[in-house]
Amino acid sequence: MRLTGYEIKKLMTQIPLWIAFIGLFVGNLFLLFMIQKKEAAYVYVYQQKDQYIAFCEGNEQADELGFYEADLEEQKRYLDSYREFISQMQDRSKAMENVISEGNHYLTDNIRKTCHDFSAVAKASVTVDNCFGIKALAEYQYGIFFAISFQGVLTWYLLFYERNRKLFILIKGCKNGHHVTAYSKLFLLLSGGVLYTLLQETSVVLFLKWMYGYGNMNRHVQSVSLFRNCPYVLSVGQAIGLLIFLRVGLSLLTGSVLFMAGMLVKSETGAFIVMMLPMICEYAAYHFIAVTGTLRVCKIINPFFYWDMRQALGSYVNFNFGGHAIGKNEVAVSVFLIIYVVCCASGINLFHRTCQISDSDRLETLIIRLRKKWSVLGHRRNLVYYEFYKLLIQQKKGIVIIIALWLMMQNVFAVYAPQYYATAKDAAYHMYLKNLSGQLTEETLEQVENEKRRLEQLQEPSRESAEMSGTDEIDRLLMQLEWQRLHEGFQELTDQIRGLSEKEGKLSEKYLLDEKAYLDIWGKCYP
Repeated sequence: MRLTGYEIKKLMTQIPLWIAFIGLFVGNLFLLFMIQKKEAAYVYVYQQKDQYIAFCEGNEQADELGFYEADLEEQKRYLDSYREFISQMQDRSKAMENVISEGNHYLTDNIRKTCHDFSAVAKASVTVDNCFGIKALAEYQYGIFFAISFQGVLTWYLLFYERNRKLFILIKGCKNGHHVTAYSKLFLLLSGGVLYTLLQETSVVLFLKWMYGYGNMNRHVQSVSLFRNCPYVLSVGQAIGLLIFLRVGLSLLTGSVLFMAGMLVKSETGAFIVMMLPMICEYAAYHFIAVTGTLRVCKIINPFFYWDMRQALGSYVNFNFGGHAIGKNEVAVSVFLIIYVVCCASGINLFHRTCQISDSDRLETLIIRLRKKWSVLGHRRNLVYYEFYKLLIQQKKGIVIIIALWLMMQNVFAVYAPQYYATAKDAAYHMYLKNLSGQLTEETLEQVENEKRRLEQLQEPSRESAEMSGTDEIDRLLMQLEWQRLHEGFQELTDQIRGLSEKEGKLSEKYLLDEKAYLDIWGKCYP
C-alpha cells in the first residue's frame, strides 16, 4: 500500500495529467451538447420545457405544432406492436419448430431458448412516458474515445514517462522493484480509468436528465422502442445503472490491454500503433458488420458494441456452440474476462522478465533523417518563417488554431442547418420574411395581397370551388390546417408593414427586414 501511495503522489503532481482529465471530461459534455443541438427534441423539449411539462399535465394547447402529440401517437403504436410481439411469441416458436428439420439441433435449441428468455418479460407493463432522455443517452456512443484517450495519457505517465528517464532500471534493482511495482502500476492504471469513466458517464446521465428528463424511472425499459428486443426485466433506472456498470467494466478491459502493450513495446510510437490497429479493426467491425451477418462474432464480441446501449441491451443474439444456443452476453463476458486476465498477467510478467529500457523509436529516427535531408533542400533564412515554426510547431499553438478553425466551421455549418421554431407563428413569419425581405416595392406589396387572398380562400373554401376541384371533406380539413399554420405569422407580417407605412417617408423607400432574427442576434438594444 505504501508503494501505491507513492505512485499516487507522483501522479497528483503531474499538472498536464490534470489538464488532460479536465479537458477530456469537459470535451465529452461539449460534444454531447453540440450533437443534441441538432435534434428536434432540443428545441421542443429542452428550450420549450415549460410547454412540454404543460402538455404532459394535460394542456393540449401547449402543443402548437403537434410535436408532442406525434411522439405520443408513435409511442402508442409501438406499445401495441410490442404487446402483440410478446403475446404471439409461443405461437411463432411452435410454427417455426414444425418447419425445421429434426437434425438441426441448434435452430431448435435457439427457438426454445428465445421463447424461454422472452417469457420473463411477458408480463412486463409497458407505458407511455418521456423517452427523450433515455433515447439521447442510448444514441450517444462517443464517450469511449474520451475514456480510452484518458487511459492512454495515464499509461504514458505510469510507464513511458519513467522508462524514458531510465528510472525503471533503478526501480528494478530494489527489493520490491519487480512484481510489487508492476501490481501497483496496474492497480493505478485500472482504478484511474474506472474513476474517470464513472465520473464521465455519471455526468452524461445527469446532463441529459437536466436537459430532457427520463420520465418514470420505475417503468420497464421495454417501454422505449430502442429496447424492444431486451429479454431482461429491467426498469429504466436499472438499465441506466447497468449501462454505467458495463462501461466501467470495459474501462478495466481497455486498461489491461494498454498495460500489456506498454510492457511489450518499449517505444511510445510502437505501443500507439499496436493499440490503434486493433482498435480501428474493432470499430470497423462494429460499424460495418450486421448483427445477423456471418461475421457477427467480430461485431458483438467487441468493446464498441457493448459501449453502445442500443446494442448491449436492445439486441438479442445467440451463438452456435456445439449445436447449442448460447447468449451473446455469456460469450462476451467469458471472452472479455479471459482477455483481461491474460493481459494483466502478461503485463506483470513482461515487467519482471524484460529489460525496461526505452527502445530507439524507429519512426522518430526516420523523421530525424528526413529532417536532415529536408534541411538541405528546404533551407530557409527568413526570420518570419522560423518564428512561425516555433509558434505553430514547437510550441504546439497550431493545435489551438486547428481547434478554432473546427469551431468556426461548426458555426458556419450551423447557419445552413435546418431551423426549428417553437411555434407555427414564428415558423410562418420567418418563412414569409425569407421570401419578401428587402425594399418594399409594388411587386412585394402585390405578393402580400395575393397571399392574403389565398389565406382567405383556405379559411372558407366556397361550395362552388369545392365542386369544381372535387375537393372532399379531408381536403377542406387540410386547407383549414394550412390556414391555422400560416395566418398568425402572416398577420405579424402585415402588422409590420402597417407600422412601416405609419412612419414618415415614402413606403417604397423603406425596407422589410426579419426583425425577430435581428433581435435574436443582437438582442434588444433599445430601452
